[in-house]
Amino acid sequence: MKKVLTILFLIFFAQHSYAIGEDFSVNFIPSYPLPNKEATLKINSNSFDVNRSNITWVLSGKTVKKGVGEKMINFEMPNLGKTKSLSVYITTDSGVNISKSLSIKGNDIDILIEPNTYTPYWYLGSPLPVVQSQIDVLAIPYIYSGSSRLSTSKLQYEWYLNYEKVLNASGYGKNTFNFSIDNYNDNVIGVKISNSDKSIVFEKNTRISTSDIEPNVIFYEDHPLLGVLYNNPIVNTFSLLNDTINIIAEPFFFSKTKDEDISFEWNMNNEEILESKNKRTLFLEKPIDVSGSTTINLNSKNISNILQFAEEILSISF
Repeated sequence: MKKVLTILFLIFFAQHSYAIGEDFSVNFIPSYPLPNKEATLKINSNSFDVNRSNITWVLSGKTVKKGVGEKMINFEMPNLGKTKSLSVYITTDSGVNISKSLSIKGNDIDILIEPNTYTPYWYLGSPLPVVQSQIDVLAIPYIYSGSSRLSTSKLQYEWYLNYEKVLNASGYGKNTFNFSIDNYNDNVIGVKISNSDKSIVFEKNTRISTSDIEPNVIFYEDHPLLGVLYNNPIVNTFSLLNDTINIIAEPFFFSKTKDEDISFEWNMNNEEILESKNKRTLFLEKPIDVSGSTTINLNSKNISNILQFAEEILSISF
């Protein structure tokens, strides 16, 4: 019984000594630096005075800095998928020699944002996020162990919306995330990706702003022979040279929905044009032997999402 008690005491003593021993951490600034970007490494310790200790930094086999209180170095991160070795040797202010070695990887994450908003088939730009729209987010990890890139499906994903973890979207292989923009504030999307034992962890954030983005409508002429003249939008004013014209309203950045969910209210000189109500096309006929101008006003709105609306005004001379 005495022998067992002695063994237990030694185990406890060893653990206790480690907890109060000469220990330190090496922290990245920023926490998850990108490949080929400058990063800072800083030593922190609650066990000894870092500022009075002699510190030597060895990066990829080369001493890059040494001296008393040299607790920080700046260096360039390795290329994507590449590795740099780092060793830190410290003689503490009490004369104790300690060291640590790190393997620094060039990891990264692509975060792709796909707003579920409408754009015409011919539009070459990206759809833009607006309030009350749905956003699909895809994480493409470039996380390496040794020289091998880890499989997307075998990684753990922790999704964050405005710095709060989204539990139902997180888990193994869950590299997609969907959410709704509820207001005009910026939204910060974050994902933390790790391997099974969390020996490799990388995190990245991106910001989505909707403060300057709203749905809008652009007018085009629907020519009887040439079709819709998408290469020549009608803006602000238009001279009616022919006897008639068909004006088509093309919506942009409303939530993807059924056509009938977007209403179109046409007005001419502040009076509603009933025959064109909820139609995207307005037919106009030039008055005979009369010259002048008229003002066309179009109010468009998403019936399901009341904060998605647009108003356009067009002055037509004839």
